[in-house]
Amino acid sequence: MSRRKQGEDATGADAEGGALPRILARAMDVFGTRENAEEWLSMPAMALDQRRPIDLLSSPAGAGLVNDLLTRLEFGVFAG
Repeated sequence: MSRRKQGEDATGADAEGGALPRILARAMDVFGTRENAEEWLSMPAMALDQRRPIDLLSSPAGAGLVNDLLTRLEFGVFAG
């Protein structure tokens, strides 16, 4: 059963707002504070080939990669 809201894509982004609000909220859950989440989003990540998560959010595929990485971090799975 899907928990996705109507109008959201696989990353949880709605058609109007893009992925940033949803990914930021996810990152805040994983990292505890908005400040930590914003810092993580702006830093190059080894798991993203040294790309910054924030730079990948402009495409659904990139947002999916960031979302998947947050899920791995949330559950302590650091290997790709």
